[in-house]
Amino acid sequence: MFCWHAFSRAGPLPTFDQAINDALRICGGLPLALKVLGDYLYRFRDIMQWKSEVAFFKENGVTAQTNQGVISVLRRTYVHLATVEWLGGYWSS
Repeated sequence: MFCWHAFSRAGPLPTFDQAINDALRICGGLPLALKVLGDYLYRFRDIMQWKSEVAFFKENGVTAQTNQGVISVLRRTYVHLATVEWLGGYWSS
């Protein structure tokens, strides 16, 4: 489910393995968290951007198991909406 939202495909890109594992730990297996975080990370095509975003959530103790964790993810995705635009099938910042 996460990979469908993050990559629009069934499996991960090879270089993203560790970042994906970290993102899945943040989501705690919760379907809505998998969807929201996957959709958020979809706009980042570079592994360094992914690592930076996942590190932000890890450093701030964000998990889908707490209300504060969910609110943090939603707040960050909302803030980034103003900095990206949809360009024919992918997000550009």
